[in-house]
Amino acid sequence: MNNSSIFAEKCLAVKKSLLEEESFLKDFPKKNGLNCGLKNLNKNETKNFINFVEKNKVFKERFGLSRVEEDSFWQQIICYLVIVNEDKFFVYQRKIEDPKYPEKRLEGKISVGIGGHINPGDTLMGSLYRELQEELVITLNSKELKDVITSNNSISNYLNIKPVALIKDDTNDVGKVHLGLVCIVEPKEMNIEFNIRKNFEIIFGKFMDMEEYKKLIEKQGFVAESWTEIVINQYLSK
Repeated sequence: MNNSSIFAEKCLAVKKSLLEEESFLKDFPKKNGLNCGLKNLNKNETKNFINFVEKNKVFKERFGLSRVEEDSFWQQIICYLVIVNEDKFFVYQRKIEDPKYPEKRLEGKISVGIGGHINPGDTLMGSLYRELQEELVITLNSKELKDVITSNNSISNYLNIKPVALIKDDTNDVGKVHLGLVCIVEPKEMNIEFNIRKNFEIIFGKFMDMEEYKKLIEKQGFVAESWTEIVINQYLSK
C-alpha cells in the first residue's frame, strides 16, 4: 500500500457517544480509571451490538481528512479473531520497520487476534470472512478451503465462530480509538490447519500452548499488543 492509498483509506466507525448511549462502552474493567479489558456478551447482546453497528456505521478516512486514528470521538470497530485448537491458540508477530505497514505503533508486536479495519462495502461479520481469507491459508487434508471461507453458510461446516466479548483499552493511543468484537474460532475437524498467508505484515504464525507463549514473552523478550495481553489474561488463562 503506497502513501497516497493509506491517506485515502476509509474504515468503519461509529460515534462514541452513540455507543455510550446504548451502554456498549459501560461495565468494562478499569485500569487507572480508564476502560481496559473484556466485556462478556451473551447471544442476545451480541446480536444487538451487530445490529447497532450496521445501523450506525459510517466510513471515515483513517489518516485523511477525518483522521479517525487520532480522534476518539469516533470508534473504529474491529473483529478480533482468536483461533483456538484444544489447549493451543494461534500466535503471530507483526513485521518490524516495514515502510509498507501503516500502523507503526504495532510493528514487531505479538498478537493472538486476526483482524483489521472494516472496509467500505463490508458488513461487520462479513469482514470476518474476508480477514480469514486474506491473512490465513486454511486447509483440510492439505487442500485449501479458499472457496468456502466466504460466508457463514459454508464456513460453519468447518469452523465454529463464536463472538464472546467486546474488547477496549483506552490507556494507549491505538486502543482509545478502537472497539473490538472478540470472536473465538475453533476447527471442527482434526485435519484442519492454519498457516499465515504470505504478506508484508506478518513475520511468523503458529499455535502455542500457554507455557510456550509465556516463554516467548518472558524469556525471549517479545512484546504483546495490549488487546492480546487482555485476551490472554482475562480469557485464555481461565
